[in-house]
Amino acid sequence: MDHLKIRNFSIIALLTFSFIETIYMIKIELAEKEVNTSIEILSGLFFSILVATWAIADFKVFKKEAVFGYGLLLILFWPITLIYHLAVTRGIDGITSYLGFWALYMAPFFFGLYAYSYHT
Repeated sequence: MDHLKIRNFSIIALLTFSFIETIYMIKIELAEKEVNTSIEILSGLFFSILVATWAIADFKVFKKEAVFGYGLLLILFWPITLIYHLAVTRGIDGITSYLGFWALYMAPFFFGLYAYSYHT
């Protein structure tokens, strides 16, 4: 599979996953149930893996060498290593992309909080 296709697939998977998790969080919060801790951990891990897959494919599309070798380091510390990756590949425009990744990560929690706060 081409690196550009992997990168695009990763973005589509991130968007889809964030949307599905948002629907789940809204449903749980409206039912006034607690979110299962193992589901939160697994969703965070899955999100990290998708971000790592995107970043590694993105490095190859930009034909840059990954400084850290990435892999596990990117999965475990994606909030820190992703900003480095985006700064190297995109410069100052990488900050916008970084905020977009954070928005995808935090959207389910904020929408769940909104559903709980205003509709229960």
